[in-house]
Amino acid sequence: MNPRTKRKINKIQEYLRTHYQELFGINNGNIVGVRVGRKKKADKIMNYNAVIFHVISKTEPLRLEDGQLIPARLNIVLEDGTAYNLPTDVEEVGEFQFQYAIGDNVDDNTVGKEGTLGLFLTDGVNAYALTNYHVAGWNLMQQGYNYYDQKTGLIPDNLTVSGVAGLAMYYGQISKTIDAAFINLGSAGGITNNLGGGNQVNNQGYVDPDSLKQGDTLIAYRNIASGSQYVTVASNSVQYDPQYKGILFDRVIALDRYSEAGDSGSLVVAQDFRVVGIVVGADKYSYLIPFSAIYAFSGLNII
Repeated sequence: MNPRTKRKINKIQEYLRTHYQELFGINNGNIVGVRVGRKKKADKIMNYNAVIFHVISKTEPLRLEDGQLIPARLNIVLEDGTAYNLPTDVEEVGEFQFQYAIGDNVDDNTVGKEGTLGLFLTDGVNAYALTNYHVAGWNLMQQGYNYYDQKTGLIPDNLTVSGVAGLAMYYGQISKTIDAAFINLGSAGGITNNLGGGNQVNNQGYVDPDSLKQGDTLIAYRNIASGSQYVTVASNSVQYDPQYKGILFDRVIALDRYSEAGDSGSLVVAQDFRVVGIVVGADKYSYLIPFSAIYAFSGLNII
């Protein structure tokens, strides 16, 4: 991709991150995502970009009410006055699912939901297990609490992490930018991010999602005991509505679907083992919360 095209796509993505809620409103409840990507015609991928709308299910245009039809082209005017008239495309993705399940590494004993430990982080003294807020704080979410720390006075869910019982979320949040929970494990001494096969997580920085492009190959660790698999980037920026209690994600990374129930919180890395993000859920695609957003929220470093 030449630098001029990349700059154009970055500008359009920034526009979508600002205006996605009004775009969802075209057919609220069915449009759940929007991104920049190659347009498809009769299963053939075109050589030009379009604004792609993710819908739960496609509907015949004649069955849509006035104002619910996604326009064939979209006029975008940036803050600097630059205007683009872009084609659109519609992709059916099905219903989104948070991916917790039995048998993975983080057990929420309060509500019986389970998910995956993604990564160990540190504040320089203590170690923290990273997973999703919807894994470690599901009961709090049901009560309408999308943020937790010890100062809130709320009762956190009772957790078991890798067989160690009696733990609890130290703090966490689900918001437009992140779905992350941090579980205090005590002293960081002796804890490593071992990926198996003699590999370790590269803790010298993390992957900027802007550096990813469609077709890039990453490595997913669904369960450390199960090893790894290669996965493919579909988009480095999707604005997404999981259709849950008004939560809207203003940027997730979309990968060709590979994850299943129980993979929430699991880790995806680049081929040099730098962290890309953790799984949040899936429909036709698997979606990641970028680690860059998690770091901006927590300030915790990778062990």
